[in-house]
Amino acid sequence: QRKDHGTRKQGQRGRRGASKPESDRRAAASRSRATGAGAGAGAAAGGFASAARVANRQSRSRGCLTATLSTAAGDDVASRRPDGGSAGGSFAAAWACVGVIIAWVGSTMAILFGAMKAVAGLGLPINVVGIVPASENMPDGQANKPGDIVTSMSGQTIEVLNTDAEGRLLLCDALTYVEQNYDADCVIDMATLTGAVIIALGKHASGLYANQPTLAKALTAAGELSGDRVWELPLWEDYESALKSPFADVANVGGREAGSVTAAVFLHRFAKKLRWAHLDIAGSAWEQNPKGATARPVPLLMQFLLQRVDNSKQK
Repeated sequence: QRKDHGTRKQGQRGRRGASKPESDRRAAASRSRATGAGAGAGAAAGGFASAARVANRQSRSRGCLTATLSTAAGDDVASRRPDGGSAGGSFAAAWACVGVIIAWVGSTMAILFGAMKAVAGLGLPINVVGIVPASENMPDGQANKPGDIVTSMSGQTIEVLNTDAEGRLLLCDALTYVEQNYDADCVIDMATLTGAVIIALGKHASGLYANQPTLAKALTAAGELSGDRVWELPLWEDYESALKSPFADVANVGGREAGSVTAAVFLHRFAKKLRWAHLDIAGSAWEQNPKGATARPVPLLMQFLLQRVDNSKQK
């Protein structure tokens, strides 16, 4: 099947994740473990399984760069629970792009749409697609429980050791969705994924992981120019042993050590065919005094996009 820049593969135009009656959604959540409905299917009572929506799509003019953006229901650092229940209500995000990337968490969707609006307002010659896999993030009888084995959209099985690490279950399916449906130059997912990155970097820098050095350098440079800085952390194979499971292909958490790193290593399992970067923005996305969202990493992303547009003009 032919791929177009930033467009859906032909023959795969069916709408995924359409609204279902409550009884159907509950049934889908309970079936997910056996049918491979997606890692995020049991993240909440609604069981939203690997669904994605095109939030916006700019001009598909021939020769333009293309970007894809995904946001997913994700980890809420402010809502950690000691009882193992699902945390509630915030969003994580993933972006894929042929030329650029964007995403957010917490008020993720508002930031995502704000960035999309900025791209359109500046009239950048770049195609942008927004993808939003979302799930109600609340405990329920059909929600994930510690010890569950779920099958991701990629076919990999995941042992749920901690139900509060549910955002990555949606993000991994978003990455698979992008791989299957888009011909993206690069993919960037962003999420307030771990409290561990706050311990490591505080609020001043976002944690950066990338499987391509050139992409990491471009994001780092964009952060320095915009003042929305990042710090690259290791994505080494050495950390994969922390995610080993005797019952599934991978566990969804790796213990206390290097929590942000193991979360990124988990996501990388689903992005190895992509030119991919991950931003852990749990520290940088929020301000405590006064309390509220910072709108980061929008400055970083916009600078990154502007640089890619400039580079394309020089070629």
